[in-house]
Amino acid sequence: MAIELHQVTDSKFMKILPRIHDKIESLTLQACLLPRVLQTNNYPHLRKLVINNLQFIMSCRWFNEKSPFLHIFKQQILELVVTIGDETMYKSEEKLVTDIYKRIFGLFTNLKYLDIDANDTHHFPRSLLTGVPSTTCCSSSIVHLRIRMQNIDDCIYLLDGRLSQLHTMIVNLDYIHNPVLIRLRPQKIIRNSLKLMNNMTNLCRLKYFSIHAYHRTTEFDSIVIPLIRRMTHLEKLMLSVRVGGKDSFIDGTCLNNCLLSQMPCLHIFQFNIITEFVSLYAQQPKPTADNIRRTFTERGYNVDCYIDHQFSSSRRCHVYSLPFPMEY
Repeated sequence: MAIELHQVTDSKFMKILPRIHDKIESLTLQACLLPRVLQTNNYPHLRKLVINNLQFIMSCRWFNEKSPFLHIFKQQILELVVTIGDETMYKSEEKLVTDIYKRIFGLFTNLKYLDIDANDTHHFPRSLLTGVPSTTCCSSSIVHLRIRMQNIDDCIYLLDGRLSQLHTMIVNLDYIHNPVLIRLRPQKIIRNSLKLMNNMTNLCRLKYFSIHAYHRTTEFDSIVIPLIRRMTHLEKLMLSVRVGGKDSFIDGTCLNNCLLSQMPCLHIFQFNIITEFVSLYAQQPKPTADNIRRTFTERGYNVDCYIDHQFSSSRRCHVYSLPFPMEY
């Protein structure tokens, strides 16, 4: 039995809950209802828990080794979905988010599926996992991870072997790297990311990788492509990026040469790629949308494409696979 419990139905449902608690396998609830729902009944068959609008202070109280909630559920929960919905601004907000991630990874011992997100009000100047040892945010049981992180270094950290059974990784990033920082010291940041990639291990189990970056990046060729090329056992790839700093549009020929030809196990590739601020004079002759579309259809991809002007001296190309069920 799957139950969705919201504030509106609280009073009615709390009367019914004692009669069905031993039949519930999946439970969705607002975080504020956690104490009342989980402490008043036993749920011997509960395997999936969805917690919405978790507050920072509440998470510290519930996700710790002394919590009665953890004592009861740490071994029986197999699927956990958590959304951090705290809009209060804290001085140590970055540390609070990192701490929640560390607690959730470490305390649920049999977790197979983890989906953890934070709302759009939280932006951080650096990687959340910088300086965090690989013995934290680790799991020998998680096979499916969907997570929102700050930048691509967080993604790389999570692929250093700390998630040894990982099969599916869906990652939503604020940035590939913060554009302000990348303008100040691009070479140092890129070198650091490439160095982190050298620590990536145990990728043979990773079959599905999805990445969506919200903000434009100039590091498509220097960071994104080298990262994905290391995932040689991928069978499914989903890619959604906005790319700047190039002299030509990204098309099927470009992707095949730099990436797809080096992915022998890849069966499904779905993408949503925007190349922005390409000079009108950089790419001659100027490709049309039909030209771009043809470089994909000739390789068996069903796509659509459009090209429009950005200001008076540059153009933008948006090419995407059909259908494109991006998970973000």
